[in-house]
Amino acid sequence: MGIWFSKHDMAICFVIFNPMQTKRIIMNYLYVVNRLRCQGLPVFTIELVFEGREPEIPDAFHVKGNSHMFHKERLCRLLEKKVPSRYTKLAFLDSDILFDDASWYYSTSRLLDTHDVVQPFETAHWLDLTYTEKQLSRDSIVKLKETEYNSKYHPGFAWCMRREWYNKIGFFDYAVSGSGDALSSAGWLKKTFNSKFKSCPTSLKDEYIAFYDKPAPRIAFLSGTIISHLYHGARANRQYVTRHELLETNTPITKLLKINSDGVYEWVDSDLNFKFLDYFKNRNDDDLSLESVTPIVLANFKEPLKLNSDTVLTS
Repeated sequence: MGIWFSKHDMAICFVIFNPMQTKRIIMNYLYVVNRLRCQGLPVFTIELVFEGREPEIPDAFHVKGNSHMFHKERLCRLLEKKVPSRYTKLAFLDSDILFDDASWYYSTSRLLDTHDVVQPFETAHWLDLTYTEKQLSRDSIVKLKETEYNSKYHPGFAWCMRREWYNKIGFFDYAVSGSGDALSSAGWLKKTFNSKFKSCPTSLKDEYIAFYDKPAPRIAFLSGTIISHLYHGARANRQYVTRHELLETNTPITKLLKINSDGVYEWVDSDLNFKFLDYFKNRNDDDLSLESVTPIVLANFKEPLKLNSDTVLTS
């Protein structure tokens, strides 16, 4: 097995913001975190608690905010400050993914000895609401050879970084209409966008150009590793393109946002808050429609997945 298997130098980081108090998002998170903790891995979570609510993750770090937007990258910055300094590497994972190989943590940590950034999988599968059938599969964005960005490769789900590099560059922090993984990874890999790419609205462009021009990291993916994404609503409800239209304005994003006393982004203009609230309402992450089940191929796990839709509804 080797001595390296006992080396825990990488903190696993989760961020939670749940504006619609979606049950499935929390159940997925609890299941994923429980699996990691049962493996003895170091897990840290930060939760944004909206005004007038109680935390949904009692053992997380908590910050407060009142604005509806995609808070992920900003919350990552805040969580990093809470992680003990002995962790020299950071694994930012979405709270709804499962690894087929328990050794992913150690293999990724070893890759980070020689790389700045690692996407810790080669292939990702999207599961249906029963958590048994695959709806979609994509390879890591790092495998994309062409210079133009291609959405047939997946830019998200998990990114691991040397902590020193994260603090110098890290994610693109202003992707508050979403697609932060796409914008960040395209910047790291120096991929260009064609005219059909709509995930960088006008208000973000100055900040994104500055981010894009930063030095490229040494980047890799974890060969042979497969992850599966746990269902939380139909992908069609995410409005991957139209949601960015909310920020189609000549006003720079730095003028649209302010930072509250907890370090969380807030909208300067309350109209944007109401518009993004409507967006999150329409996502319907607790969707249980029959259309969400796609009978393709049974997911292949090395250990059984015991969650099902009834578990989510009754817990």
